[in-house]
Amino acid sequence: MRYRTRVVVMMIALTTLITYGCTGAPTPEPEPEESVAPAPVEPEVVFEPVENESPEDDEDSDVEVDASTGASAVPGARSDANSAVTIICGVEAKEIYEFNDAVVLLDVRNQDEFDEISIPGSVLIPVDELESRLSELPDKDAIIIVYCRAGRRSEVAANILAENGFTNVFNMETINNWA
Repeated sequence: MRYRTRVVVMMIALTTLITYGCTGAPTPEPEPEESVAPAPVEPEVVFEPVENESPEDDEDSDVEVDASTGASAVPGARSDANSAVTIICGVEAKEIYEFNDAVVLLDVRNQDEFDEISIPGSVLIPVDELESRLSELPDKDAIIIVYCRAGRRSEVAANILAENGFTNVFNMETINNWA
């Protein structure tokens, strides 16, 4: 089941990025250039082995990260090499939410901010209450998209979730990113 979720999320993210990029606007077709393109340069790729770890050991991880770059397997998303949290843009978040019934949109702002504006269907658990209310979230393999007002609280909350064993944590950062 984890593999299927991972594939669906990656396919949605890839389709969204190809169509819209992270801005939400359709990507314009590039103008044909008449100049001669320079010869392609082969990038130097350096793979450094990670001590006591191999790709086969990571079968339980639902967020795939390239060991050499720390990049997430979700196209366009970025991930901290030391974290199981993937940062996604609002377009990707909306696509994931619309195509998966079990996605949790987790708003970690305070009650006043939530009352002022919120994303329909989101769950409010302020970041300072999150650790004591983890039991209110579904199983640890559920897809959880975290957001706040500016991005700092969602980063803290996403890391709390990852540290407590949640495996599909996506940080949309700010509510303003919702497409």
